[in-house]
Amino acid sequence: MTPSRADATAALHEVERAENRSTELRGYQIAAPHVILWGVVWAVGYTANYLLPAWGNATWLALVPLGVAGDIVIGRQIRSGRERGLAMLQLGVIFMVLFGGTLAIMQPQDGRQVGAFVPLLVAAGYGIVGVMGAPRMLIIAGLMAVLTLVGFFSVGSLFLPWMALVGGGGLIVGGIWLRQA
Repeated sequence: MTPSRADATAALHEVERAENRSTELRGYQIAAPHVILWGVVWAVGYTANYLLPAWGNATWLALVPLGVAGDIVIGRQIRSGRERGLAMLQLGVIFMVLFGGTLAIMQPQDGRQVGAFVPLLVAAGYGIVGVMGAPRMLIIAGLMAVLTLVGFFSVGSLFLPWMALVGGGGLIVGGIWLRQA
């Protein structure tokens, strides 16, 4: 018995849907270790900033290059493709220019402002990835943004430990959630 045109069309749509889902899940597997790594970086950075405020900038100046190096190592282990690596590098440069330019123009008067701006910027990046077909990243982005704003406006002097817990801890939990997708 020959399948009907409608059966063939339905089968092709099912194959396409399965392919899209597989791509989405593979993306989560690739993103998970990066998200966990940055969760650890954030947890350590915000905690160090709170406990040793005089070393705050130096701590981040050491942690960010370590995080980037970790990203490179993870990317090589995953072998996510040269094009994907180049695209991620380009996006990283775009966000660094946006971050540096915004700080230069806005000139924050309080370290908490910078401490809130970075997670909001990262949340925007995750949100863009989420809108492009990774709904779990959109959820992580939304929670990161909301919790950052709640902390900034409500916890006062405990903002840095708040961000270590909900920012760093949230990214670690989010990365584990992505890995289990």
